Amino acid sequence: QRKELAASKSEAAKEELSKQQQAELKALEQARQENIKRLRREGKIAAKKKAKEQARLIADAEAAEALAAQARLERERDRQEAAEKKKLEFKAKLKANADAVAAAKEAKAINDELKRVQEEAQSA
Repeated sequence: QRKELAASKSEAAKEELSKQQQAELKALEQARQENIKRLRREGKIAAKKKAKEQARLIADAEAAEALAAQARLERERDRQEAAEKKKLEFKAKLKANADAVAAAKEAKAINDELKRVQEEAQSA
């Protein structure tokens, strides 16, 4: 009986140790799974942050590109306005020259008429 009692106690101790080891293994596995979940979650957060930063950089680049395009358009508009102004100034000079030529022709015609009248008066 003693041997049986000792054997059963030894068996019970083995079973208790086995249960304790299984519980420890289960706890370790659960901790490992939680670590995996945490790392995945942190990885997703880091990926989201990286994606946001990339989106911000792209938006900044697009804004800079838009500003550069706007500046190019403004320079082109200014150039066209300056060209139009020069064109108008040239037309004004041409008109002034044409008016001066017309006035000179009219003055010459008047002078010619005066000379003719004076010559007629002298010959008469």
